[in-house]
Amino acid sequence: MESKNVQFWLGRLLSGACLPRDVLPLAREAGFPSFAELCSAALPERLPRLRIEPEAIASHVERALAGELSLAELRAWADELHAIAFRHVIGKNRAERRRAVEALAVIATAADAELFKTRAPCAAVLEAVARAARGHAPLAIAELSATLFTGQEELHLAARRPLLLDASGDESDPAELSWADVVVRPAPGRASPQERSAVVAFAVVTEQAASGDDPAHGAPVPGALAEARRRAPNFAFARFRPRLRRDVDGVLEIVLRTPAIDGESLLYAAKLFALVHRIGRVTLDGERVAVLAPLRSS
Repeated sequence: MESKNVQFWLGRLLSGACLPRDVLPLAREAGFPSFAELCSAALPERLPRLRIEPEAIASHVERALAGELSLAELRAWADELHAIAFRHVIGKNRAERRRAVEALAVIATAADAELFKTRAPCAAVLEAVARAARGHAPLAIAELSATLFTGQEELHLAARRPLLLDASGDESDPAELSWADVVVRPAPGRASPQERSAVVAFAVVTEQAASGDDPAHGAPVPGALAEARRRAPNFAFARFRPRLRRDVDGVLEIVLRTPAIDGESLLYAAKLFALVHRIGRVTLDGERVAVLAPLRSS
């Protein structure tokens, strides 16, 4: 397929004039599984004449909130454009491009009805994205992440530990690991490399590893632990002496005073995450976790 034709359809997708379902047949006809793959093969890395339209971002989100566009279609649109923006430099304005890419990532996450079944927090996040897009304003990523998880009636979590190899080529002992990500799944179970890209709910880090990070790596989350202590004074806060911070991408990090991140500390962190975000039911690696947070209706 000629690059001019691909660029024409990409422009329509960026402006909101079409959806992925309209361009997917073009990609498959050319032998590619997605339109993003077709763009990667047919177009140059830099596309200064094309831009991700803030108006299109706001309009698509508002249509979905009004029920005129399905959440699945909204998510597919945001996912496709995010993949394209990852491979190509679109537009001339770096700040505008960064805001648009961040907005697309947040939309794709908040529109995922398989991961987040309590829709009220997701709607609040999508509304905030639409407002920011119309005002050409940056997104408060940390606040949006907290909003997305707060009040979910149920979340299925799974630990995703780093794969480390020693000099002999054997996997490192999990008991020696200093951090682990905990991701959200659509159903109870363990994390798998074969799954689609996972959404990280939080990370668990040892105090020793956290103290060795660059000071700009994470920012404290003021008041969160104090509020959790007020609502659940019987929680074992002294056990790992936790503290909370958010990394530069807005992901919550639970820092624990423990020599390594093992099953016991992961379970503790999952309970604390549920308490802080008032999540009603939680599973971790397929097992039900006893939480102290009250169940909230959607």
